[in-house]
Amino acid sequence: MSIKSQWKTSSSSGKITVSQLMNWAPRLRIGLENKDSWGFGIQRLSVKESTGMWPMTFSAMGYKDEEGHWFIGLRMNVDQVSPIKFKRWNDSDNVINILTNLMAEHMNEHGCEGDYGEVV
Repeated sequence: MSIKSQWKTSSSSGKITVSQLMNWAPRLRIGLENKDSWGFGIQRLSVKESTGMWPMTFSAMGYKDEEGHWFIGLRMNVDQVSPIKFKRWNDSDNVINILTNLMAEHMNEHGCEGDYGEVV
């Protein structure tokens, strides 16, 4: 399955642009700036694929482990026990690619077949 890593660019539609996402992504780390802090950041980012063919939405979050390694998590919003996947996150990483790959993993694992458009 191919999930395109292009993002909608129309600000009037309420969609986030690539540059906005790159500027927004560090907010996923808010609450964990202290060297000794670890756990989940306090900000979340709502994510969905663009065609509306996939009924679930997703929530992206930042996570820092006790050793100071950063991760981006993507939770599929289904119910109280919604699945979540994580990928290691370094400052130089492309957040769009990470979210796209995490969403593709979720969708493949839960029966999505074909190309369902873009991550928005």
